[in-house]
Order: sequence, then structure tokens, then C-alpha cells
Amino acid sequence: MLLVSCNSGKQQIIFTGELDENIESTISLYKVTPDGSLMIDSAPIEKGKFKLKTKISEKDLKDYPSFYKISLSNNNLILTVASPGETIHIKANAKSLVKTYSISGGKDAV
Repeated sequence: MLLVSCNSGKQQIIFTGELDENIESTISLYKVTPDGSLMIDSAPIEKGKFKLKTKISEKDLKDYPSFYKISLSNNNLILTVASPGETIHIKANAKSLVKTYSISGGKDAV
């Protein structure tokens, strides 16, 4: 049971963030695939901070790393890459995510 418990943390990706000048109430996380984008999670933005998660099934582990879109609106978003077990942290100005973001915590995240 200890092995299952230790391994379960590697089957999710957590995205946390801090947004300056935020006026939005929610932020959304999408997995980007060749077939399009699939919404995975959305969360409230409280005092400029948010936390999003995605859980990964055993059968899907082979498909990683994967692309993710973090979005305040259709025109205000960023794309990044993440792998199971990572906690990605994003800092940005909410008025223009793509022009102001910095990202840390992921081996392939840019």
C-alpha cells in the first residue's frame, strides 16, 4: 500500500499561479491535443492566486509530457508543457499573460 501511496502523487500535475492586475474571477486549464483542446479544470482566482490540477490515468502516462493551455479568456492565455509529478508555478500580469508570464517547476515548461 505504501508503493501505491507514493506513486499516486506522480499521476497528477498541479498548476499554481500569481496574477497581478487581475479582474477575472476564474481561470481554466485545457489539455491541448492534435484533436483540439479539452477543458481539464477551472478554479476561482482569489487575491490574485489560483491552483489547477489534472489527474492522469495509468493508461495515459505514455502520452507525456503534454501541452497545456492556461486561459483567462479566448485571447488571454499561455501554452506550456508539463509531465506527471510536476508542480508548475506561473507569475504574470493578468492583462496580458503571454507577454508577461514567467514559469518554473517543470523540466520542459517554457
